[in-house]
Amino acid sequence: MKKPYIKLIINKFKIALPLVAGCANLNAAVVTFDFEGQTGGDLDGLTSGLSLVDSYQMNAVTSVGKFNRTNSGFGIDSPGSDDSDAFDGIFSPESISFSFESSGKLTSIEFDRFTNSANDAFSLSYAGNPPVSYNKSDLGSANLLLLDWDFSPGENFNLSFESGNGFGLETMSAEMTPVPEPSEYALISAGCLVAFALSRKKTKRKNFKNPCKGLNRSPWWTPRFLQ
Repeated sequence: MKKPYIKLIINKFKIALPLVAGCANLNAAVVTFDFEGQTGGDLDGLTSGLSLVDSYQMNAVTSVGKFNRTNSGFGIDSPGSDDSDAFDGIFSPESISFSFESSGKLTSIEFDRFTNSANDAFSLSYAGNPPVSYNKSDLGSANLLLLDWDFSPGENFNLSFESGNGFGLETMSAEMTPVPEPSEYALISAGCLVAFALSRKKTKRKNFKNPCKGLNRSPWWTPRFLQ
């Protein structure tokens, strides 16, 4: 193989690699929805709403009442005298249903005011599966529930109060799978096409048989790169 051809391959790979590298941008991004911060502010006073964090959207709906964020925390304010910022069951078990616009994996939910002495407990379910009950022993001292639940876009989760004095939500974290923009699809496709073309050309050259092999001198019509 002549040096000019080697140089040509190197130059083409310099073009292809940045295009193929666009695939790296599709790695999962860890996104945290802060109910005592931005997300709580987005939902405060609503029965249903959405929160957008780093272009990832979470949709949320209450079972009763309205979402309520105060300086003490985030919860549900049910109709009547239940003017609180917690998930409790004074009138009926309060719950939040939520879903995401992207696919991903729910990795953790952080609570506050969750105590063992009050026998605080809640249930969590998703995608129509039976609810799973959790109490203080499942959260540890940090009141953090660690999960490894994969979900699809629009798949519903439901977190509901079960017993105790009530609790608040602090944060919810998930590994979100980015959805490529049309321009990113074009970039990735272009990179794959260039890489495929290079591999095809290399294969054809490797399998090409020199008809002049074995002769002491190549005929005048033999291509220069075969002489």
